[in-house]
Amino acid sequence: LEADLATARSNQVDVLAPGLFSDAQSAFIKAKQSLEKGAKLSAISDYVAEGNASLKKAEEIAQVSRTILGETNKARDKALKVGADRLGEPYDKVENEYLKLTTAIERDNLSYAQGKAADVQAAFRDLEIMAIKNNAIGNARKMMADADKDRVQKIAPSAYNDALLALNEADAYIGQNPYEADTISQKAAHAEFMARRMMTISENSQKFKAM
Repeated sequence: LEADLATARSNQVDVLAPGLFSDAQSAFIKAKQSLEKGAKLSAISDYVAEGNASLKKAEEIAQVSRTILGETNKARDKALKVGADRLGEPYDKVENEYLKLTTAIERDNLSYAQGKAADVQAAFRDLEIMAIKNNAIGNARKMMADADKDRVQKIAPSAYNDALLALNEADAYIGQNPYEADTISQKAAHAEFMARRMMTISENSQKFKAM
């Protein structure tokens, strides 16, 4: 059962049929705990049988979820591939909405899942782009945020505006062309270069004023 649960998890059954997978996992834990406590083999076997039954049903429901949520699942996979799950709260919010869909399918509420699938698909698409931006221009964004705290705009306004323009251009380009990896890399590198240039000019300006 443990190996079967691991295989099912690798096939995303834990999210495609979350309730039933959880039932199977709970039964496995009870079987393991019973074994450790020296319980009768019949009791352990009952838990294992219960877990296997729940897992079998979970795999059947998972197949239904794959069919109904085909495009939504693709959008989720693409978001995860670029690290959207590292975004924290924005990802968690959409993932919860996704789990509502698969839970509805488990409960045979197919109309709910079908009605909301497109919205969740679009949300995962937004997360994918958000993650691509975070990966590409996260450093430049942080430098600009630090610059705002240090009021660099007043110290080196021209350099600040140039850096902000480069960052905004990269941000806009990624939003429109999220799969143009080479150009994204170039624009991200330029944005980061301009941000570093801004910080250097600001530092030198402050040193000059202090002389």
